[in-house]
Amino acid sequence: MISNIAVISDGHAGSQLALCPPRRFKLDGGGYYEPSQVQRLLYKYWKEYWEWVKHASTGEPFAVVNNGDALDGIPHESKGAISYNFADQEEIAYQLLAPIVDMCGGRYYHIR
Repeated sequence: MISNIAVISDGHAGSQLALCPPRRFKLDGGGYYEPSQVQRLLYKYWKEYWEWVKHASTGEPFAVVNNGDALDGIPHESKGAISYNFADQEEIAYQLLAPIVDMCGGRYYHIR
């Protein structure tokens, strides 16, 4: 039985104003993206949150519920994308979420 649940939402991977892996990475089209100072700070808080989750769950199993918007997609009239290429957005989300899925032992639930 799982009595600990960590809830996240609205990651919007692919937005210049959203959480992003902290290091330069290659885009699908061959270019590179360097995360901004704000994105590096958000990533620092992201890591702190997961350390808190591990501490708060006191070693017991926990589940993760992602309430959606993992990718930024192509919001109406958006001008702030790292890339509108879904392969890039998916890779950013994967880099952020794969370690979390591992941490929670695969007890990851994603709401559309």
